[in-house]
Amino acid sequence: MKIKDSRALAHIELVHDITPIEGADNIELIHCLGWTLIAKKQEFKEGQKAVYIEIDSRVPATECFAFLANKDYKIKTMKLGKFNVISQGIALPLDAVGLDENKYNVGDDVTKVLGIKKIETQEEKRLHKVEGSTRASILTSIKARHKKFFKFKIIKALMKHKWFEDFIISLLARKGDKPRAFPAYITKTDETRIENMPWILGDGTRYIKTEKIDGTSSTYAVRRIKGNKFELIVCSRNVRQADRDQANFNTEDAGGNIYWEMAEKYHIHDALIKIANEYNQEVVILQGESIGNVQGNPYKLKENQFYGYNLVFTDHQKSFYKKFNPIEGKEIVAKYKIDWVPILDTDFYTPATIEEMKQLAEGQSVINPKVIREGIVCRSYGDGDDYISFKNVSNTYLLKHNN
Repeated sequence: MKIKDSRALAHIELVHDITPIEGADNIELIHCLGWTLIAKKQEFKEGQKAVYIEIDSRVPATECFAFLANKDYKIKTMKLGKFNVISQGIALPLDAVGLDENKYNVGDDVTKVLGIKKIETQEEKRLHKVEGSTRASILTSIKARHKKFFKFKIIKALMKHKWFEDFIISLLARKGDKPRAFPAYITKTDETRIENMPWILGDGTRYIKTEKIDGTSSTYAVRRIKGNKFELIVCSRNVRQADRDQANFNTEDAGGNIYWEMAEKYHIHDALIKIANEYNQEVVILQGESIGNVQGNPYKLKENQFYGYNLVFTDHQKSFYKKFNPIEGKEIVAKYKIDWVPILDTDFYTPATIEEMKQLAEGQSVINPKVIREGIVCRSYGDGDDYISFKNVSNTYLLKHNN
């Protein structure tokens, strides 16, 4: 893949497949990677370099982006109902944003160069608020224990700098002052969108297709300390949840710490310990999605539920790592009455075009057939370097939830 950083919001790509929009005089459709975009007529030629800016981005309020002022400089999924076309992102000629075409290659990340930021969701804003309050409470506890130290003028002056606050926290914080760090041996969950991997279309690879679920990413693990003694791990997508009382951005909606609630409801740690002993493993990781009273409860559920999608065995000392495919993972956890994301097809092959692929994302949810699904996730049967996975998000779902 040419994009070096999965968090890249703006990158250089080639324009291809320029097609007219029936009934439109001034606009046409262009494609970058697998993304369909609306552009001014004759603004691009086939094979021309363009700056592609992804959805969920906010561009700076500069002259070259003035045309986005009425959209608060946000780039979102857009549908032109009059012409029945959808645009996901924007593409601009390099010179239109002040970039020299000779200095940039296809795949270059220009997010920072252009000053583009990711749009924060309400959940992310609340997360930062929680993290900020956690940081403040840590410093309050430290200051209460070292009152004389913090009365010195030089210390008061240095405490105005974040780097010094970080130093004080690392030096003086106690174990009970802050949550433990996200384990380095656990890979955080994320899937690349099919639009950023168009080269796998029609490549003959066999996949297992599952429903993509819209909730909050939840990670559980057990790590063998000695004999039959294990460390128990609970994490949200990015933060380790030290205990049931730890606040997080889903606490308010879920009525408590949903990550620990699911661990207890499904007896996940007991199951993982049994799996670790059965297979003689040092670390067993189960990742999935907790749904219900999070993300606005899109499935209209009466209680919170958990669905697994990754089961991993790992031992860093032995350089061992095994991720089970969905069929295997589901079979292993099923005996412990832990649900798995719905498996839709065990013999799936990607079609030849992105248009056909996007149609396959549409459909009703297996969890609640009365609501539309968020999309699908496809995982190959291969392992190691042969393993491929991607997500295909429903355009209908994106428009409904304004993502």
